[in-house]
Amino acid sequence: MIDRTRQPEIRPMQVFNLPAPERLVMPNGTRMTVMDGGNHEVFRLDLLVHGGKWRQTMPLQANFTNRMLNEGTVGLTSEQIFDLLDRYGAWVVQETSVNFSVITLFSLTKYAKETLDVVEKILREPSFPQDEFQIMVDNALQQYQVNSKKVDYKARVLLNKVLLGDEHPCAKFAGREDYSRIQTYNLVDFYNRHYHSGNVSVYLSGKVNGPIRKMVEDRFGKREWGQSSTLVPLVPITPVTQSDKRFFEEVTDSVQSAVCMGNVTIPLSHPDYDALQVVETAFGGYFGSRLMSNIREDKGYTYGIFSGTIPQPFESVKIIISQCAHEYVNPLIDEVFVEIQRLHEQGIPQEELEMVQNYMLGELSRRYENILSLNDAFIYVDTTGLKDDFMAKRTADIRNITPERVSEIVARYFDPEKMKVVVAGKK
Repeated sequence: MIDRTRQPEIRPMQVFNLPAPERLVMPNGTRMTVMDGGNHEVFRLDLLVHGGKWRQTMPLQANFTNRMLNEGTVGLTSEQIFDLLDRYGAWVVQETSVNFSVITLFSLTKYAKETLDVVEKILREPSFPQDEFQIMVDNALQQYQVNSKKVDYKARVLLNKVLLGDEHPCAKFAGREDYSRIQTYNLVDFYNRHYHSGNVSVYLSGKVNGPIRKMVEDRFGKREWGQSSTLVPLVPITPVTQSDKRFFEEVTDSVQSAVCMGNVTIPLSHPDYDALQVVETAFGGYFGSRLMSNIREDKGYTYGIFSGTIPQPFESVKIIISQCAHEYVNPLIDEVFVEIQRLHEQGIPQEELEMVQNYMLGELSRRYENILSLNDAFIYVDTTGLKDDFMAKRTADIRNITPERVSEIVARYFDPEKMKVVVAGKK
C-alpha cells in the first residue's frame, strides 16, 4: 500500500539513453527507422523530405508545397481525404522547417492499410488543385496581414536581417507581393525536385509488427518513385551581420514596443552547445530565470521575457525577446545588460545551477515520454548530424556542468559587444 501521508522522495534523474531503433534501407534505397513497442494499438508514420526553406527558390514555396499535398490527389478531393482519415480515426499533420518538410500520420493499427493508402496518395500523387490553392493563399495572406502589424513580428524580422543579412535563407521573409506572385507551377517545380524516393526518409513507431512494416515498404520502399533522383545539397551561406548596434522601426499606432536582442553563435553540433543551453536556461529560458525574476518580478517592466538559441543548419542565433510599454524600453534593455554583467562577475551558484539542471532534465524526459514521440528524437538526429546517443550525452552534459564550466561558457558566448538591439514601436 502507498503511504499517502508521506511525500515521495525527490531523486535526481540519472543519465539515460534512448532505446536503439532498427535502421534499415528498403529496396529502392529509402532509409527507414523503426521503433516497435508500446501498450496501445496505434502507430505513427513520419515521411521526412529533405527540402525546406533553405532549398526553395522563392518565398513560401517549401511551406505551400507541403501544405498542398492533402488538398487533393489523383482520384481524391481534399474533402474525400478528410472524410477517409476521419472515418478511420486517423489524422495527418504537415510541417515545414528550415531544412526539411515532414508528413506525419497517426493511426490505429487495425486500419493501417486504409490510412497508409491515403498517405501514399498524398505523398506520391498530389494534384495541387487551383481552387484549393487559392483558398490557402487567401487564408495565409490574411494571417500575414494580421501578423505583419504586430510589433513582435516586425522586430523578429528586422533582427534576423541585421544578424544574417538579406540573402540568408533564414532572413528571407515573405512579403505581401509574394502571396500574389507564387503559383501552383512553382509548387509543382519544388515537388518534382525534392519529393522522390532518394530524398525521403521513413520513421515508423508504435505497434508496428511485420504486416505493418511490409505495408510501409510496399508503398514507399519497393521501387523508385518521383520525377527526379538528384539530391539538392544544403549549401552553407555565411551570415553578414550589420555593424551598428541598435536599430529601430517606427510603428506609430502600437500599444507596446517589442524588444529583440541577439547575436550569431555556435551551431548545435558544437561541443559547447549543451553547456550553453544550461546557461541560457538560467539566464532567460524558463519562468524562474534571472531575466524573469529581475525584469518581470522585481522591476515590473514586462509580462514576460525569454532568452534562448535558435539552431540553424550551420550556426545558431541567440535571441532575447520581450514586449513592454514604450517608456520601459530603455530600462528593460539596460537591465538585460546588467544581468549579463552579473553573469560575468558572479557566475551561477551551485544551488541555482541544480535547480536549472533538474528543470532541464525533466523537460527532456517529458519530451520523449512515449514510444510515438521517439520519432521526433530520430528525426532530430538525422536532420542535425547528431548520433543516436545524443540523449545520453546531453543528460550527462547537463548533469555534470559545474560553476567553473559556467564561467567559461559565459566568457566565451555572452559578449555584450556582439549583441544587436532591435526595437519596434513608438519613439
